[in-house]
Amino acid sequence: MTLRGSSCVAALATVILTVAPHAQTPTPNVKKIGNAIREYQDSNIHAVIAYEYSHRVHVGKWLLVETAIQTKENLKFERTDFSLTTPTGTRIPLASEERYLADAESITSLQQNARVWGRNVAYYFVDKQSAGFRFFALPGEGTVTADIVTNTYGPAVLTLYFESQNQEWKGGNYSLTIDNGKARAVIPIELK
Repeated sequence: MTLRGSSCVAALATVILTVAPHAQTPTPNVKKIGNAIREYQDSNIHAVIAYEYSHRVHVGKWLLVETAIQTKENLKFERTDFSLTTPTGTRIPLASEERYLADAESITSLQQNARVWGRNVAYYFVDKQSAGFRFFALPGEGTVTADIVTNTYGPAVLTLYFESQNQEWKGGNYSLTIDNGKARAVIPIELK
């Protein structure tokens, strides 16, 4: 091999090693359905998330994730059972209803803009008979629940909202964790 050939090989190896750590690593039990739709399934839980709008537009402080969950047995999930982990490893809990209501103007704008990208996440389940739950509601939108109940007869469907601690969401690889101690799903979320 010539000196020039060795230089090319060394340069290529440097590029590969530099890029590799930034690539999203495959997550067990997760199937990528589209650009921003992920499906997690194991013997205890089946979850589908869609974050089409947030995938593309995440300049504000709110992140919206449409979610559907079905479990092998009847299980209860509380608000604290949902969290988002940032690329730096920081855990962000689900936003509170109080914070959501306090920023109603931004939430309304987010919902209006995201509507065009909305997905019926119940579609990805064999039994499409779903139960809708709300952890969040603006005045006039309905009743808010403190927890949801899942079962084997169709998914529980809800929209999750996370509030950035820095008033913005940087691009990168995040993960949504759903964990009530009996069923657990960790689902990657990529923001462009």
